[in-house]
Amino acid sequence: MLKNKLFLIIGLSSLLIIPSFKNQNIQLKAEDEIIYSADFEGITINSSNPPDKPTGFVWTQEYLDCKTEFHNGSNMLYATAASKENDFSSIGGFGTASKSNLAKLKEGEPYQVDCYLEYFNMDFIEVEFLGGSDKWGAARLYKDSYVRNDNGGNNMTDVSYKNNILSFKFTYTFNINENVNGYITFKAFNSNNGYCYFDNITIRHVDNQIEGTFDEYPLGTFDGTAYDQYKTIIYCQTNDMTSTPSIIDDNGNNKLKISYTPTKVNEGESVFYFNKMQFMNKEREYEFSFDLEVNNISKLYIIYGGTWISDRSEVIVDFDSLNTTINGTIFSSANYVNNKLTMKYTVPSWSADYAQMVLIAEAKEIKEASLIIDNTKMAMTPIVQSLEVDVSEGKTTFNFGDQFSSEGIKIYVIYSNGDKYQIENSQCVFEGFDNESEGKQIITVSYENVSTTYQIEVNRVPSYLKLDISNVKLTYGFNEPLDFSNLIVELVYVDEGENKVLAHDALREDGYAIFTTGYNPLKEGTYTIIVIYKNLVATFEVSVEFDLTVDFEDIIYEGTGN
Repeated sequence: MLKNKLFLIIGLSSLLIIPSFKNQNIQLKAEDEIIYSADFEGITINSSNPPDKPTGFVWTQEYLDCKTEFHNGSNMLYATAASKENDFSSIGGFGTASKSNLAKLKEGEPYQVDCYLEYFNMDFIEVEFLGGSDKWGAARLYKDSYVRNDNGGNNMTDVSYKNNILSFKFTYTFNINENVNGYITFKAFNSNNGYCYFDNITIRHVDNQIEGTFDEYPLGTFDGTAYDQYKTIIYCQTNDMTSTPSIIDDNGNNKLKISYTPTKVNEGESVFYFNKMQFMNKEREYEFSFDLEVNNISKLYIIYGGTWISDRSEVIVDFDSLNTTINGTIFSSANYVNNKLTMKYTVPSWSADYAQMVLIAEAKEIKEASLIIDNTKMAMTPIVQSLEVDVSEGKTTFNFGDQFSSEGIKIYVIYSNGDKYQIENSQCVFEGFDNESEGKQIITVSYENVSTTYQIEVNRVPSYLKLDISNVKLTYGFNEPLDFSNLIVELVYVDEGENKVLAHDALREDGYAIFTTGYNPLKEGTYTIIVIYKNLVATFEVSVEFDLTVDFEDIIYEGTGN
C-alpha cells in the first residue's frame, strides 16, 4: 500500500488578486501593536523609585522632585522643570541614550506616540526626537494648542496637541557613528517653577499612509515645504529645479500645476521631488498613485532615492505609447491608465537615504511644458496577517488508507487592514496527514507565509475478530472454573494491515467482553463462548466432562413400609 505521509495542495492560479512580495522572509507585526505603555495606575514613584524602574522607558530630569499623584481623576506622573529665563530645562522623556530602553523598537521603522501632557508656568514645551546630531526632529507646543514644527531632520512628523493629548510619529534611529540610541525629550522653555503631568503614554507600531489633495491650498503659488499643514509630499523649491509650481482651479477642484521651459528636446530635466517618504516600514510593499496630466512631455522618469544612488531604480512613463518600463529592484509594478499613475515598490532595508523620488521630464518641443498632479496617495499593501479555518461542513474523518481531501473545508485570509476573504483550497498547502496512523491528527494549512491548524481523525475499518485459542483450556472437569487468560483476540481490518490485539476489558475503548452463555460446571456438555467487540462477534466452544460414581457400601437402609 502506498503510504501518504505528506499531502500537498499547491495552487497555480487564483480568482483573488493577492499582493506579491520580493522578500518572503517578512516578519509580520500587528498593526497598531502597543510596544511601550505607562498609565501609572497602581504605581508609586518618588525619589527612591524613579519612573524608569517600574515603566522601563519613562525618565525625568529632576527625578528627586518627580512623583505620582492623583490629578484630574487619574494617577499621573508629576515632574518639575528647573527655572530658567530665556533658556530651557529638560523635564524628561521616553528612552535614554545611555540605557537604550527603547530597544524593542526597530531601526528605520515608524512609531506613534500618544500621551496625556499638561504643563504649567512655562512659555512652551519642545518635544524632540534625538538619534544623534544628524538625525532628529522637534516640535513646539503652546498653551493654545498651537503646534509649530521645527523638524530640522527627518525623524518626526504629524505632531498634534489638543485637549492635553500629544500625538506624533517618529522613526526610530540608532546612530552608529555617535553610539547614540534614539530617545524622546521634553524641554521646558522659560520655566518659572514650571511643572507638568504625564499619563497614558503609549508607543505603538503603525503603518504610514500619506493621502492628500490640493483643495486646501489657495490658488496661485505653491510651497511644498508646508508638509505638516497640507499633507503633501511634493517638493519643488530647490536650487536644481527649473520648474514653477502653482495651484490652479479645474472646475472647482484645486490641482497642482508644475511648469517649466525646457532647454533641450528629449533630454531629462529635474522638475520636482516626492519628498519626506522616510516614514515607511522597511521590507514592506507600498502602492503609490496620483492623477497625472502632461503637456509637451514625451517621457517621465520617477527615480526612487535620487539620481546619485548607484543602484538606480526607476519607472519610465512613455506618454506617446502610454507604456511603462521598470528598471532596478525597488519597483515591482507600474501602470498609467486614464491619467492615473500607479506604482508598487518595496522599501529597502539596507539604505536610509531613500526618502524621496526624483521626477525628471523630457520635453517634446522648446516651449512651455507642464504636469498637473492631484490625489496623491501612498499606502502599505495589505498582507496576509492570519488564516481562519471553518470545518463545520468539511471532511474531518478519514478511513485508514484514504487519500487526503479538504472537501468542505473553508479557508479565509485576514489581511493587515482587517479585510477578510475566502480563498480556494487549491491555493493552500495542507500538511500533516498520515493515512496509516490511526487516531486524531493535526493538519497544518499554509498560505503565503502564514499558517493555521485544524484537527482530523483517521479510523481503520474493522472486518472481523480473530481468536487464538491454541493455548486456551477448552475441557473442564466437575465444578472447574473457566480460564481464558491465554485467549488472544485480534481485530482484523478491511485494509489487511497489521492486526490489533484487544484487551479483555469491556470498559476500555479497545476492550472486548466474554459471554459464557449458560456455562454450568456441574453439568456435562458443550458450551459456546461468545466474544464481542463493538459490533463484531466471534465464538469458540468449551466442554465439561466428568465420571460420577456412587459407592453404597457401609450404608444401612431401613424401610418403614412394606
